[in-house]
Amino acid sequence: MRMAVLRYMGMNQSTQSAEGGLLVTRFRIQGMTCGACVRHIAAVLEAMPGVVHVAVDLTREEGRVDHLARWVGDSALIEAVADAGYAASLATEATADVGRSQAGAKACCCG
Repeated sequence: MRMAVLRYMGMNQSTQSAEGGLLVTRFRIQGMTCGACVRHIAAVLEAMPGVVHVAVDLTREEGRVDHLARWVGDSALIEAVADAGYAASLATEATADVGRSQAGAKACCCG
């Protein structure tokens, strides 16, 4: 459905990618303990204007967001995750393959 909205607005994925407008942001997320946490974070990010696709992985403690650069930036995505009650930071090469860690995890969002 989101691609249909983009096409309606006169944009499509290939045009945005070619122009540098569609960005992929990967980040580390700490504090998730269950599937409800994953759904909560995904819902928060999906509600943001300019977000095209969201994937959150509990096991790897990672998130990936495809978004339109003109509408939402990396810092706004990180801030939204933080406002939802989780620690988030941009992924780097050094942290991209780090496994799940429970250090500093908050209580589960569902109880």
